[in-house]
Amino acid sequence: MRIGTQRYGFPGLDIKYAPAAAVVKPASSAGNPARAPTTASANTTSSDAGSNLAKLRSLISDLRALTTKPQTTASQQQAYAKEEAKVLRNVEYLTVTEPTTYEVSRTTVQGANAAHISDLEISKYDAAGDVTITGEVTTAATKAELTIAGDAQGQTTEAAQYQLTTERGVFQLQFSGGEDLDDVAARINDTREQTGVAAEVSGNNLVLSSTTLGSGGAIQLERLDTSPTIISGQHTAQITAVNATQTAGTSDILSGSIDSQAKQAELVYQGASDQTIAGSSTFRLTGNAGTVLVSVTKGESLAAVAQRLNQQSASTGVVVTQDNNTLRFTSIDKGSTEAVRIDQVVQAETITSSGRNAAQVTNFAIDSITRGETETLSGQITQASGKASLTLQGSASGTVISSGSFALRGNTGTANISITKDETLSAVATRINDVTNTTGVSARVSSNQLILESTGVGSAAEVEVDLLSLPYTLSNSGRNAAQLASFDVQSFTNGATQTFSGTVTQAADVAEFSFRGSVLGTVSRNAAITLTGSQGSHQFTTTTFQSLSNLASQVNAQTANTGVTATVDGRDIYFRSTDVGSAAEINLTVNSGTFNVTGDDNNGSAFGTDARATINGTAYTGAGNNFSFSDAKGSYTFSTVQGYTGSISTITVTSTAGAFDLAGGDGQGIANGTDAVATINGQQLTGSANSFSLTTATGQYRFDVAQGFTGTIDSITAQSTVDNFSFSGGDQTGTASGTDFVVNVNGTEYRGLSNTITHTTANGSYELSFDTSYTGQFDPLTISTSAGPQVSGGDGAGHSAGTDAVAVLNGRTFTARADQFEYSDEQVNLSFKVATGFSGQLDPLTVTTQKELVTAYTTRTIESPITAANTPKKSASQTTTVPEQTESEETQLAAILSQIEALNRLSANDDAAEPKANQENPLAIALPDPNAKDNIAVPNDPANLTKAQVTGLLYKRLAENLVVNTSPSIEQLLRNNLSLFKNKSVDLEA
Repeated sequence: MRIGTQRYGFPGLDIKYAPAAAVVKPASSAGNPARAPTTASANTTSSDAGSNLAKLRSLISDLRALTTKPQTTASQQQAYAKEEAKVLRNVEYLTVTEPTTYEVSRTTVQGANAAHISDLEISKYDAAGDVTITGEVTTAATKAELTIAGDAQGQTTEAAQYQLTTERGVFQLQFSGGEDLDDVAARINDTREQTGVAAEVSGNNLVLSSTTLGSGGAIQLERLDTSPTIISGQHTAQITAVNATQTAGTSDILSGSIDSQAKQAELVYQGASDQTIAGSSTFRLTGNAGTVLVSVTKGESLAAVAQRLNQQSASTGVVVTQDNNTLRFTSIDKGSTEAVRIDQVVQAETITSSGRNAAQVTNFAIDSITRGETETLSGQITQASGKASLTLQGSASGTVISSGSFALRGNTGTANISITKDETLSAVATRINDVTNTTGVSARVSSNQLILESTGVGSAAEVEVDLLSLPYTLSNSGRNAAQLASFDVQSFTNGATQTFSGTVTQAADVAEFSFRGSVLGTVSRNAAITLTGSQGSHQFTTTTFQSLSNLASQVNAQTANTGVTATVDGRDIYFRSTDVGSAAEINLTVNSGTFNVTGDDNNGSAFGTDARATINGTAYTGAGNNFSFSDAKGSYTFSTVQGYTGSISTITVTSTAGAFDLAGGDGQGIANGTDAVATINGQQLTGSANSFSLTTATGQYRFDVAQGFTGTIDSITAQSTVDNFSFSGGDQTGTASGTDFVVNVNGTEYRGLSNTITHTTANGSYELSFDTSYTGQFDPLTISTSAGPQVSGGDGAGHSAGTDAVAVLNGRTFTARADQFEYSDEQVNLSFKVATGFSGQLDPLTVTTQKELVTAYTTRTIESPITAANTPKKSASQTTTVPEQTESEETQLAAILSQIEALNRLSANDDAAEPKANQENPLAIALPDPNAKDNIAVPNDPANLTKAQVTGLLYKRLAENLVVNTSPSIEQLLRNNLSLFKNKSVDLEA
C-alpha cells in the first residue's frame, strides 16, 4: 500500500518559522561570557564506533533506496541524485549558528486496512486536529461479463458468427459447431490485448469478461448469421406470402381472419330507360380531391355525362362509368377514408304565374313555392299609398314673411334653405326644387302657401323642416380674433341680449416628458420602447451610440401614427403630444433595457393641461382650448387662441324676433307618407309604399300595385313543375364510403389499403401478404427457428458493462473511477483504491498532523582542519588534495566523531578564537570511493565530511519532502544523531 503526496509520495513536513521572540540563545557558563564548552567526549570506543557506523551506513542505504522508489518518476530520480551529489560534494564546513526555532507538521494516516484499501494518497490536508473518514463500500467494481452456453461435453452447440464490440473497437468472433470451449477460449485470449476481452471455461460455459474494470469496460455480442426459419400450415389461397424475422430458438403460431377487403366508395344514378338523363337538375359532387357543381339536362345521354365528369376526376377524385341505364360514381382509391357524396340536389323546376292585370298589379314575383304545387291569389286594395307633405304659410301677397333659414330633409338627404323677407314663395320653391335630387323633397306654390312634398310615397317617405334661425335672428359681435379663435351661441332666449367679458387665466398645453442623453448627445442606452399618443402606438429601438437627433427623426417619422413629436434641445430630447389639454396623453413603455424619462407620472405617462378662463365672474376649465358654458339666457362655446392669456374683449349676443308658420305632419316639422293596404287570400297586408309581400302555406310572393289604385284585383295563379332525379347507395346524406382491408391476427386488428401487414410478437416480426379476394378465417401458421448458442448475462440482449465501485463516506455518496475513489471536503483531499472485489464496511481512516519544534542556527562556518602531515596547504584557487586514508571503518568513524567533538569545542569559544597549537586536531577523513564497500555514493573528488553534516543534510531533505518517510526508524535515527551535538542542530540552509 502506498501512502504519500501526489508529487513526492509523502505528505512530508510543513516548516514554519517561529516568531523572532522564540529564538533561543545558547546557554553561557557562570562567570565566563564566552560560550560554555561542550561536554561531549572525544574518546569513542570501538564498539560505539561500529554501532554508529552501522547506523550511518543504514541511513545512507535507506536514502539511496528511497531515491529509486517506483512511485517516483525518472525525472524526479535524476534531479534528486544530481542535487544530492552536488550538496555532498560541496559540503566542507560545519555550520555553527545562533538558534532559530521552526515548527514542523507531519501528516499521517492511520487505520488503512490492506484487505480493504490497496493504495492511498493524500493531496491536501488543512485541519487543526484529526479528521476521521468512515463509511462503507456499497458496490464493488466489476468487469463486463457475458456467458456463452456450451453442451454437456464442453463444446459449442452449433456454428455461430458474432460481432464483438468493446471499448477498444469492433471485432469478429467465430466458432464451429462441436468445437471445444477450451480452444475457443485460447483463441480469444490470444487477442485480449487488442480486444480488451479475456475468456475462460467455467463448467460447460464459455465466460467472456472485459480486461477493463468498472464502467469503462463493455462487451457486446451481436450474432451476424441467422438460423433457418420453418413455416408450416400456409394456405396460399388465403396467405400468398410470408416473410419472417424471428429470435433464434423461438416459435409462434399465427391465426385469425380476413374481415373485409379494401373497396371503393360508390353511388348509383338512375337514368331513363333510353340511357338518357331522366330530368334536368344541378347537384354538388364531392370526392376526396374536391368538389364540383354538376348540371345535367333532361334527355342528355348518360355516356356524354360520364365523359364530361371524368374530365374533372383530378378535381374530384371520382370516376363515372355508364352501366346500361345507370351512372356509377366511384372513388379513384379504395379505403375507409375514401368518400363520394351527391348533395345540394336542385331538380329542374318550372315556376309559372298567370292572370295578372298590369293596370292593377305592376309586378308579380314568386320567391318560393312548394315543389309541384299550384296556388291562386285574389283580393282587393283598400288604400292607396300617399306622399309626405308640410305647408309653409306666406303673406297675403304670396311672399316670405320673415328672413331665416331651415334644414330641409327628405329620404335622400338634407339641404339648408335660406329665405329672405318679402321674396316670392315661387323663388323659394325654385331653390328647393334645385336640390330635390339631394333631399328627395319637391316644392310647389298653392295660392299664398309653399307646399313641401316627398318625391316618394309610403310610410317611409319623409319630409322634415328643422328651423335654424327663425323666427328670431341671432347675432354676436365684439370677438377679438387674436384672443378667441371662435365664439358660438348654441341656444339663446328669443329677443334677449347678453354681453360677455372676462380673462383667460391659463392657456392649454401639450403632454410632455423628456429624456436626458449623454454629454455627447447620444442615447447611451440599449432599450426597446413603445411610444403611445392620441393616434396610436409604435415601437422604437435605441442603442448605446445612437444620437438624440436620430431618435427624434424616427419619432417624428411616426407622428401621424402616434400623435407624438420629438424635439432635441442640447442633451435633452422632449416628447410632446400633438394635441393640447388634459385629454392629450403620451405614454412610454420600456419593453427591455433602460430608458428613464422625467416629467411623467412615474408610470411612463404625461398629460396635457386645459385652458382656464373667467367669464362674467365665473371660472371655467376648458377641454384643451375649447370652452362650453351656459347662463340664464343661453348656452355658448368658444375657443381661445393657443397660448393666449389675458383679458377678453367684450362680446355681445342679440336675438331678434321673426315669423315662420309651418303646418302639417306631427306639428313638430316632420311629416310621413302613407302605405297602401290590401286584403289577399283573407290576409290583411300593409305594403311598403305600393309593394307587398305575402306568405302562405304553399309559397312566398311579392307584388306591386299601380300608384293610386284601389279596388278588387284579378286572380293570379302560381304553379311549380319539378323534373325527376334519383340515386341509390350511401347514407341518408347522399354519402357513400369505401372500406379498408381488415385482418385480425392473434387478436390484433390491422386495417388499411394494403393486403400486406407486419405482425410483431415477443419472438419476431412477420410480414404476411393476404389474397385480395378471400375473406373469412385463415389456416393457422406455425413459424419457428433453432435456438443457437445461448448467451446470458448483462442486459439479456448480448450487452454487458462493468460497474464502478460506490461508497458512502462520512454520509456522502461517492462513485469511483472503476475502483479508485477521490474523497474531498474542506479539510482533506485524498484518493484510495479499494482491494479487488471488496465491498462492505471500511475500517475508519484517521488523518492527523503532529507538530514539533526544530532549531536551526545563524550561519558561522569553521573550516575543517586537515591533519595529514604531507598534505600541502591549498590556496583559494587550488583544489585540496587529501591523502589516501588506510584506516579501518571503525577508525574512520572514530576520527569523524572526534572531529565533531573538536568542532563543538571550537563553537563554544568566541567567534574570533583561533585553534591553539596544543589543541587536539581531529583527523581529516577522505570519503571512500563510491565503489568501496561502505557504498556511500558521493563524487570521487575527496571532501571533508562530518557526521553532523551528513545528518543535517538528511534531515533537511526530509523537511523538504524530498525523502519518503516509510520507516519511523529513519526519523528516530536522525533524532539520535542530532542528540550527539548537545541539542545543536545543523543549519538547514547549508
